[in-house]
Amino acid sequence: MEQIIQLIKDILDLLNKYSGAITLVFAVVGGYFALKQWRTQVMHKRAEMVNDLMNRVRGDKDIAAIMDIIDWDEGIRYDGKFHADHSVAKKALLIGDRSHPPRPRSRHRVAKKALLTVDNDDALFKKIDKTLSFFSYICYLCKRKAISKKDMIPFEYGLERIAVNEHIRNYLYSIYHWAKYLGVKCSFEYLIDYYFKKKYLDEKKFKKLNGDGPYTCFLEIPDAH
Repeated sequence: MEQIIQLIKDILDLLNKYSGAITLVFAVVGGYFALKQWRTQVMHKRAEMVNDLMNRVRGDKDIAAIMDIIDWDEGIRYDGKFHADHSVAKKALLIGDRSHPPRPRSRHRVAKKALLTVDNDDALFKKIDKTLSFFSYICYLCKRKAISKKDMIPFEYGLERIAVNEHIRNYLYSIYHWAKYLGVKCSFEYLIDYYFKKKYLDEKKFKKLNGDGPYTCFLEIPDAH
């Protein structure tokens, strides 16, 4: 009996002696699992955010219409203002005309649907602004690390298509220098910064002002179509 009591005392002494270390071990283990759970929750929330952004790009009628037009690189021109080329839509209507031989899926078919949602040039301008603002917001989230570089992969195609459109580039260039002239931040600051980092835009060339004034300047001479 005395041996059992002594054994219990020895165990209690050891526990008391190493209580700090034991507490630390439990704290580390508990902290590890808490961190793991937190990271999983963050990952799930980020995935939900990316999914919501993707649904917005695909589901918003204004953004979807502009992305159709930009994707096929036709139907709009910028000369200080945006103009819709409705002749593209008229040509596309001929696809369904029986007097013309059947053609495979045409690039005009997509542009037609997009252009017919644009009532006038002012509406086109607002929809382009809305689209660029949304993609700039995505770039803002990436810069703030709310979403990761891997999360940007689903948006890279759209971002690249926007960047290669000469009329959109000219608009971004014009609005960038107009904002600079006014001494304010550009509306599409994060989108432009992202393009600089990805080398979609030549930063040195872009920041140099061409033309007579910041509102009528062009990065490139627009095609006369």
